[in-house]
Amino acid sequence: MEGINSTEISLSDDVLVNTTVDLIYQRCGNRTHFRDTDASKIGIPVLLGIVFVVGLLGNMLVLYVVCKSKRISYLFFNLALSHLLLVLVCVPLQAARFASGYTVYISNPMCKLGYFLMYTTTGVSVNCMVAVLVLKYIAITWPISCEISRRHTAITAVGLWIVLGIINAPLLVYYKETGEKQCELQPSSDAQYYSFIVLTFGLDFALPVLVFMCITMSVMGKLKMTAIQVENRLAMAANKRLVILVLIIFVLFVVTWGPFHFSYLFAIFASHIYNPFCPSPETVGLNFMIVLAFSNSCLNPVVYSLASIEFRRAFQATVNRWRSVTHTAEETELTRVAEK
Repeated sequence: MEGINSTEISLSDDVLVNTTVDLIYQRCGNRTHFRDTDASKIGIPVLLGIVFVVGLLGNMLVLYVVCKSKRISYLFFNLALSHLLLVLVCVPLQAARFASGYTVYISNPMCKLGYFLMYTTTGVSVNCMVAVLVLKYIAITWPISCEISRRHTAITAVGLWIVLGIINAPLLVYYKETGEKQCELQPSSDAQYYSFIVLTFGLDFALPVLVFMCITMSVMGKLKMTAIQVENRLAMAANKRLVILVLIIFVLFVVTWGPFHFSYLFAIFASHIYNPFCPSPETVGLNFMIVLAFSNSCLNPVVYSLASIEFRRAFQATVNRWRSVTHTAEETELTRVAEK
């Protein structure tokens, strides 16, 4: 970086753009700043708006269907709830920042809450998938002595929020918005920055992804071993459908959130690529990685409707109940009018 005293910039400042506007302008040179382009002010907010609408309606529907169904695990309720919270809080905040050209101040409490929820809901999402397969592995391995009930899944769902909330609590300290600086990561030392990487990339993403892959292989191995021994073929088919469904959700999670998380690792070794303001192909791509990551919140309801027989049946049962209630209400109203 020519013309910039390297002693004035810490590693965390350089990577996460904790710099003044003047410093950012020096980095961009004579180029148009990405935050001032139509792609940033209009394009990204429009895409985030689509994510908001689809994610809001889709995940609310999933929550309702799971509540009305006795066959769908509460962990899928947890998954939809985490996506809904991200859509309601994090997507509007990011859309406002892009639309304003990164000039809007969202207040210090909302700054902390927004990023805390973003990483916590991400961790809950992937760990819900891990928990589904762990419970399924237990149910297949010890079908009699360890029967898994909806109570167990409900306890697991609540436990995930508690554990992930505690793990990501330091983010409430790391992210700040002051009168001098907008909402951004502001670690007081490089140690805190590396702690941030360990929390958000390691514990919220990489570790559960590795655990998921290991438990998936274990579950698939158990299914193959017990396929000949199990007399209830319908149960085995249901187990396989569940594993396939969770695997599809997992692949979508890695594809959408992976680039966002790996960008931080790239930033450690090549800090010059993480600048969301200048229009180089690399930095523009990183901005759209945010949209790609958030789009995961509106994909799962589509997957459920296409890949899950159980969800389609539960959804159809919900629709039938709605029709029954509506028909009963209409008949009651007609009877009341006829009596008059």
